[in-house]
Amino acid sequence: MITLEELKAKFPVRDVRPYGKCIVIPGAEFDPDWEVFLGDQGYKCHMSDIYGKPVTLVKLKRAGESEGEKEVYQPHRQPPSPWQNPESRWKAEEDELIIALWNQKQNVLEIHTELRKRFPNRTKYAVKCRVSRLIKAGKIHGRWHHKEEHKPKPEMVARAGSEPATSTPMRTPTFTPLIEKLTKDVSGILDILDTQNQVIDKLLCTVLMQGLQIKEQRGEFTIPPGLWIHYANALLEEDKEHREKFRFKVKQLLEASS
Repeated sequence: MITLEELKAKFPVRDVRPYGKCIVIPGAEFDPDWEVFLGDQGYKCHMSDIYGKPVTLVKLKRAGESEGEKEVYQPHRQPPSPWQNPESRWKAEEDELIIALWNQKQNVLEIHTELRKRFPNRTKYAVKCRVSRLIKAGKIHGRWHHKEEHKPKPEMVARAGSEPATSTPMRTPTFTPLIEKLTKDVSGILDILDTQNQVIDKLLCTVLMQGLQIKEQRGEFTIPPGLWIHYANALLEEDKEHREKFRFKVKQLLEASS
């Protein structure tokens, strides 16, 4: 078991955005079991990197505690990953807006145009993926809306000795159904690719854990209990961050045992 005071005595303390005051532990020196012990004490651990080197940050402020505003140390030369930025995640009120627009309007293109106006800080792909996820979750229903086709009136049959009937002029064909079909097909393809990427990512985590079990049977090291928790989250949760965290913990374990 490790205590916070022992970590503070061994590793430097820095102010790191956006977490605040943290103990900065190099990746290879962090024991995955520490995360469980520290979590029981109310301290959270975050994976990050400083100048390209992986580190684990132990946040000194416990959940529910507040600290004064201060100048923050910024070690990252590149912006943090969107998966680590809470602001990039979809909020409940944003989902409610999408659901409301989806139920109010019938035209799929009109819906996506309106959504891009409502979410100017999100990409077109991000909005489409969110719509697909809401459809998959059953919160909105996928639909394909066809405009009513205006059929030309049947031609008058010319009778013997009568004047030839005048045919009804043809309407200019509309490309709206074709565009809507293409939009639906693209959205479906993106949804399928997203699902396949999740399956492949989870299979990779399974292969990594099987490799660790083989090493454990050879007596090279013992798999810490905390790693099994990350492994379960990687397989059961849809958020990619859990799988990234599991792979990071595996890397730390391998580096520590080498």
